[in-house]
Amino acid sequence: MAGDHPDSVVSKNLIRNSQQRCVVIHGTDSVLVEENVAYDTIGHCYINENGVEEGIRFHHNLGALTLKQPEERLIGESDHRAYTFWFSNANVSVVGNVAAGAHMGGYWYETFEHAPHGPYRNTTLWPEYAEFNPKSRPFGSFIDNVVHSSGERGIRMYEPGYKPFEEFTFYNSRVYKNNMHGIFIHGVQVRSSH
Repeated sequence: MAGDHPDSVVSKNLIRNSQQRCVVIHGTDSVLVEENVAYDTIGHCYINENGVEEGIRFHHNLGALTLKQPEERLIGESDHRAYTFWFSNANVSVVGNVAAGAHMGGYWYETFEHAPHGPYRNTTLWPEYAEFNPKSRPFGSFIDNVVHSSGERGIRMYEPGYKPFEEFTFYNSRVYKNNMHGIFIHGVQVRSSH
């Protein structure tokens, strides 16, 4: 919950056998998360948590064998459907990452409905987020990412629906050997800013 910190870096770490997530960016903007390896972990792995975090750069990370959180250990979010990369705000830079062998999937844009999640819903404490809508924030970038061998979907953008004002692009993605959809985009509506 540090605000904007463009000089903050999480780099070249090995995260193994984590019982609850890997790299969680919470209430902090513009962090660089690069060249990390996460293996055999439980719950969403690389994430921006509350929908207010923007400008985060997830570059050249590897997540392998991401497992879902058992129902009895859930903390009220969607970790029982854990994805290696999980974004509650689409205004992030996602470049050159690999998600391999996840129980559920590789990349999930699960933008929250109309308001931030967690402590940022309290507009008395956080008045700057009173009108903040993660669903309508601009899309960052998605370039040169790979996802394979997932139990469900490679890339998922679904529920409650992303509604940006500009079109967005998944560029040069490699998606293969996933048990369901390669790229599943549903409930997304690009709105005109006019």
